[in-house]
Amino acid sequence: MLGSFLDILSSILISRNGDLPTNIEYHSTKKSKSKKNWVMFLPETCYRLAPKKILKRTNLDIYILPKTIIQPNPKLTNKFLNKILNTAIKNQKKNYPKKEVNVLGISIGNVLSFRFAEHFKVNRFLSVVPGSKLAECIWESISTHKIAKNSGKTLKDYQRDLKNYNPIESIPRINPKISEIHLGLRDLMIPYKRGKELAEAMKKKHNTKIHNKKHSGHIETILSFSKQFKKQYI
Repeated sequence: MLGSFLDILSSILISRNGDLPTNIEYHSTKKSKSKKNWVMFLPETCYRLAPKKILKRTNLDIYILPKTIIQPNPKLTNKFLNKILNTAIKNQKKNYPKKEVNVLGISIGNVLSFRFAEHFKVNRFLSVVPGSKLAECIWESISTHKIAKNSGKTLKDYQRDLKNYNPIESIPRINPKISEIHLGLRDLMIPYKRGKELAEAMKKKHNTKIHNKKHSGHIETILSFSKQFKKQYI
């Protein structure tokens, strides 16, 4: 088992410093004969590595969160998240006004998937390596804690400016028919304790199925889920 090794390697090799892009990166595949409609919120690196054949099998809208989504100024992060969320809601209402939607959030994408799910009838809701509260996850992650620490801002500043993107607070406002959460117990990028907190709250409210990968970190859990997703959900 690779455990946390891939998390550490990723935090070293992938730079998350820099400005936010000007526009939202969004990809859509419309298959009118397909009964499945998926909306996905994925980190940029995750999307780049996804097998594109899988993404052509159904009605699919993918929203990409850039590597630089976590900014030293949390107000900029909040503004960009708002922009993606509003676009996703608008597109869903326009393209699939009467269809139930399946929702997938991976890693940081969960802060949007939970908010998005508040607005629609959700059939299947999949959450992979999520965290309960965005600001706390940023400060505790091996990938982003230096950005926060060197920002000149405090945790309270991040909590105030990102309060709209705490997945745990969306739980009472979503009602998926089927929901699953996939966690890695050795996750260093979104600490397992934050995912566990969210999973326990979801299970109480929605009878959610929890998948705990005992020896897996953040990256390894995503890789494991991607194989499962190909076989079971598309």
